Amino acid sequence: MINSNRDVWLTLCAILLMMAVMGCEKPAEVPPPENAQAILQHVKDGYNNEDVELFTSDFADIMFSKGFTVEAWHDTMKKIKKNLGEWKSEIYLGKEDNAYTWRGTFEKGKVKCVIVLNEENRVSALWFR
Repeated sequence: MINSNRDVWLTLCAILLMMAVMGCEKPAEVPPPENAQAILQHVKDGYNNEDVELFTSDFADIMFSKGFTVEAWHDTMKKIKKNLGEWKSEIYLGKEDNAYTWRGTFEKGKVKCVIVLNEENRVSALWFR
């Protein structure tokens, strides 16, 4: 019985520590470059308006490989919007290599948005996590 209580307390402490670390996420001291901010704005506006042309306007050709279609995009956006709702705001967290990260605030939660730019400043990877 003592071991199970100890396990519960250890699990609770681990959860509280994770919550504290997540809450300590700080904005970057330096703002994102204008081109990265503009690309994020296209992604955000395309998401909120369900406008695939705007959403993908800065994508590199690699982003259109492996079966990417307008229908697939709409299906994915509908699923994300069902879970998160409208994209309200974001805070720039910083850059690592060519990956720019923001914490997006949506109606129903917060999600990291990572945009990777190639040498031509085109989106070569994008994900929400």
